[in-house]
Order: sequence, then C-alpha cells, then structure tokens
Amino acid sequence: MERPCRLLKALPLLALLILTGCPAAGVYRSARTLEPGETDLGANLSASRVYRGEVHYGDGTEEGKTKDASVHGIVSAFPEIHVHRGVIPNLEAGARLAPAAGYLELEGKYRFFQQDGWHVAVAPVAGMAPWGKLSQVRLLLPFLGTYDLNDHWGVTAGLHAGYRWVHLDAVSEFLQPQEIDELRWSMGEDSPVWGGGIGFDWRTTDFYLRPMLTVEGTGGEIGPVGQKEGYGITTVQLTFSGGWTFGKEIRRFKDAGEQLDTLIQGRTTPTEMTPNPPTEPEVPVQ
Repeated sequence: MERPCRLLKALPLLALLILTGCPAAGVYRSARTLEPGETDLGANLSASRVYRGEVHYGDGTEEGKTKDASVHGIVSAFPEIHVHRGVIPNLEAGARLAPAAGYLELEGKYRFFQQDGWHVAVAPVAGMAPWGKLSQVRLLLPFLGTYDLNDHWGVTAGLHAGYRWVHLDAVSEFLQPQEIDELRWSMGEDSPVWGGGIGFDWRTTDFYLRPMLTVEGTGGEIGPVGQKEGYGITTVQLTFSGGWTFGKEIRRFKDAGEQLDTLIQGRTTPTEMTPNPPTEPEVPVQ
C-alpha cells in the first residue's frame, strides 16, 4: 500500500505542474532573422524531465538529514504562443506567452554574421510570471548558430546563460525542510541559469517546424536559517516549435516597386545637353 499512497500524495503536484505547463525553453529559435516587414506566428509544445540532486541538510541534530535525488516528468497541457517581426535587416523583436503558467517573455535577436549558409546571432530574453505561487523573473542571453543544409533544412545549436528570481507565496525560510512540499523542491530559489540546445528545422516559404532538445541547469537551497545547503536542478526538454511567416509577398511587391521606380527614374532623368562646338565657315576652294 505504500506505493499507491505515494502516488496519491503526488497527484496534486503532478496536476499543478501539468496545468502550469513545462518550463520555458531557453533555446527554441534559429539564428536566422526575419526580413523587415515579415511576421511569424507560432506555437510550442514541450515535454520535460526534471532531475533534482541529493542534498544533506542540517535539522538541529548532529546527523542532519538527507533529501534523496528525484526525477519527474512534465507535459505541457496548453501550447506557448509566440510572435516575431523583422524590424530592420538582421534585427527582429517578439514575445512569447505561456497562458497556463501566466508567463510572458519579451525577446530580441540580432544576427551579426551571415556567410556561406552560416548564421550567428545573439537573442536576449526578459521573462516574467508575476501571478500565483510560481511567480518568477528571468533574464537570459542565448547565442545561436544555424547552418542551412539546403533551402528547406537547417541545423541550429545554442548556448544560454542568465539569472532567475523565484518567489513562492506558500514558502517561508523559517519552515523546517520536512514541512516544505515537493513543489518547493522542484522550483528551487534565486539562482543562475545556464544551458544549451540543439535541433533541426524544416521550412518552406511560409511554414516551419523545429524540434529542439535543450538542457538547462539551475539550483536551490534547503535547510533551517543559517544552515542552508544547495542542490542542483537539471531540466531536459524536447520542444516542438512550428509557425507561419507572413509578409513575404508584401515585401516582394515593395522591393519590386522600388526597383521599378529606380529603373524608370534612370530612364526619364534628363541628361545634360552639351552645346556643339562652333564651326568655322567653309572657305570655297578656287
């Protein structure tokens, strides 16, 4: 009966994690950027495995206590929605929303290198989940590299680092570790964030699909005041991102119009008329 009881105790945690969705992936975009005037609208679906390391903490006794390592899985119940728009050449801006978790993220991307199918970009991120027991703020700086295998296939890899601030209303630092539930252990505390990802994408003129496998590390602390010990949290996540790109036709018409205007202007611009040199009167031959 012990195992069913443990499963019953875990149901509230699993339900809450499913409803709040998976952790937002640090890398889910390629290094390519939209052209000015182009917009893409897409969605993410994710599945994650969260690993929490073992930690030995003080409990007022000489021996102390040990919290065993554990792992649990999370599947997103609702997709994340994201939108991005090309601002100027090599620069785009956008946002991502995870409705179930109340998480909003503002994103930018600047491609500073492009040659022979290679794209390299930096993509800063500022995210916030301001409501509920899982409120947090995080700042990330991903570096992305993409290589185009051909017109439809590409490979992307990225690294990211940053920091996050976590607030759980139900947790007080004066609580004893045994009084803290599994949700608290899963979320951790204010800590650095680091990780990376790799994946590939298939794209057409108007649509793209990008599976990406990412790994992210962060941490937490546990124990009475003055005796806290740190532990690591590692999240392995598979994200499927897909979307549609709009505005390509408008951009093509605009470029064609500008080229036509330039051509017409070149043909109709009056040229300077140079006066003919004066001719000497002909002298009759005798």
